Amino acid sequence: MDKSNVKSHTGVLIFAGVILASLIYFSPGSILIFALAVFVIVFIRRIKDAEERKFILRLFVIAFAARILFTLILMSIAVLSGHILNYYPRLDLPDINTPYWIDDSGYYTLRSQYMNMYLQGLPLSDFTRTGVLFNPYGGTGYMSILTTYFNLFGYSPVSSRFINCLFGSVTVILIYYLACEIADKKAGRIAAVLAAFFPSLFFWSTTNLKETGFILSIYMMLFALIKLVKTKKLYYGIIVVFSIAGQCFIRSGYKEIGYLAFIVIVLYLVYVLFLRLHARGRIGLILLVLLLAAFGLSKQQDRVRNFTDYLIHRAVVQHSGMVSDSKGGGKSYELLSADQIARGSISSGEAVNMAALGFIHFMLQPFPWRIESLSLMLSFPQMLLWYALIVFFAIGALVSLRRRARESGALLIYFVLVSLVLGVSGGNIGTTFRFRDSITPIVLIFASVGMLHMFCFHRPKTEETGQ
Repeated sequence: MDKSNVKSHTGVLIFAGVILASLIYFSPGSILIFALAVFVIVFIRRIKDAEERKFILRLFVIAFAARILFTLILMSIAVLSGHILNYYPRLDLPDINTPYWIDDSGYYTLRSQYMNMYLQGLPLSDFTRTGVLFNPYGGTGYMSILTTYFNLFGYSPVSSRFINCLFGSVTVILIYYLACEIADKKAGRIAAVLAAFFPSLFFWSTTNLKETGFILSIYMMLFALIKLVKTKKLYYGIIVVFSIAGQCFIRSGYKEIGYLAFIVIVLYLVYVLFLRLHARGRIGLILLVLLLAAFGLSKQQDRVRNFTDYLIHRAVVQHSGMVSDSKGGGKSYELLSADQIARGSISSGEAVNMAALGFIHFMLQPFPWRIESLSLMLSFPQMLLWYALIVFFAIGALVSLRRRARESGALLIYFVLVSLVLGVSGGNIGTTFRFRDSITPIVLIFASVGMLHMFCFHRPKTEETGQ
């Protein structure tokens, strides 16, 4: 056997032993997470292309190990510095604590353990049962995952974070294959490396926040949707349905997430149909859509107006609520005047202006030149990187639409819709920074295409027009 291969395998075994020992030490449940990581590795090793297999395997192992190591370091610092959270001290026995750096992550951990105690029949105060466990505010499906973990393996606020370490590392593989669909393997490698170590994506995957699992579900849906249209294989459709269910489960707001996914799928299918038609067919399709829209407006004018007014009113209320909550201590951006908020509704023209401003804030906040707190200061390096990536994203999107219009459309449709919805309904800068990572992988994918186009004069070997 080649000596280099022996050294490589020996290094992998030593590394695996260290990781396994660390996982077992922190919680028996860590063995399950490690086993799932091994399953992913076995799946990766089935890839036929040796060079591709080697790249994906190394990146997955490095991404997973780096997340676990960073989690252990961060939690150790939290313990040593006294960053220990207990929202409800002395209300229940035993007392529940968790090391933390982000309040929401600590809240998810504590609330999940209280739910675990409730399911086990342990004594809890009336306040905990009514004010914590069954409080509709802040409840997410990800807490059910944490509750199940604690129920099976015992309360472990550190090792439970390894769940997201695994989710984040698997997402990197999905982003690689999505970039390959949009461009080729070179773009896939750049996008995957960016996704593996993009600061906020990396950090969320070392917490007990819902974002990492939600992002994994999003890109599973988009990848399966592209493959479904491309191959017509039924099991991709099943994956689409499963991933939408995953999004609805992990986050609150089931109806809104389901509606958004449905709109994305319908628009993408219409878009693909449009690409497949010849010039006359495309003109006919446009005319048909316009005629159906005109007919619908003429017959259901009042319902359309009421529904539009409802959406605008809800956006105004949601945005004003986020701004109001932020004034209690957070930072916010305002899209409406005090008079518009007082009216509770705005005109169609004002709604378009609100949507445009919301999109700009969603893409550019927090502004590096408005550093007013330590948390915003920590975002400064990433925002400089983000602004550069946006430029390459725009270039890459144009290049990809010309070369692989069909595949690119799914990502861009999702990008536009989500950016508009979150930009308008948001207002808190910290929340916007976190929620923006639902579309960050799309920016990274197209930015990788843009960088190759600008710096390498790269042209994919196979070009597709989406016809």
